[in-house]
Amino acid sequence: MPETNLFAIFGTDEGRVNEEGHGLARKLSEGLDPEFGLEVINGQADNADHASQIVGRTLEALQTMPFFGGTKVVWLQGANFFADNQTGKAQATLSAVDSLSDFLEAGVPADVQFLITASEIDKRRAFFKKVKKFAKIATYDKADIKKGGWEREVMDLAWIKAETLKLKIGHEALEHFVRMVGPDTRLLQNELEKLSLFVGEREA
Repeated sequence: MPETNLFAIFGTDEGRVNEEGHGLARKLSEGLDPEFGLEVINGQADNADHASQIVGRTLEALQTMPFFGGTKVVWLQGANFFADNQTGKAQATLSAVDSLSDFLEAGVPADVQFLITASEIDKRRAFFKKVKKFAKIATYDKADIKKGGWEREVMDLAWIKAETLKLKIGHEALEHFVRMVGPDTRLLQNELEKLSLFVGEREA
């Protein structure tokens, strides 16, 4: 894929999507004005009218440059109106999202980096197809506990998080921990932090 200034992170693992979004936003905005270089728009809509307002603010942000020139990053964070739900299917939402789709198809301004994160998105709709065509996409879905071997997938991530916390934990103990907590990485992170505080430098 050629270089792009449109990035999207989707997936049912809300915690991982949010974590990766924060990491990418920091990377994209590195070296930019700390006050004006990154504009974050909360994508949690209460209803269709609210979703339309959020899209309107997003479009305005994408077309408004910082006061002192240069480049900027716009992050539509945690959008919940791209999903196949009541708000997502409402005509007001669909019309607003179509406007955003048209803007993306015309091209995000060269001096703007646009990041979208959403835990749910209806992949049947034109919006997703356009994003897929123009954006660099990463997907993080929860491991399916109905499928055998899901623990191994979550274990790999748990090891990384445990090492970051400098938590000493044996393989069997971590495997048992993962089975108890499940595939939700936000919950996994919270419980590992609690365990780290409890055991200190001892091995869990």
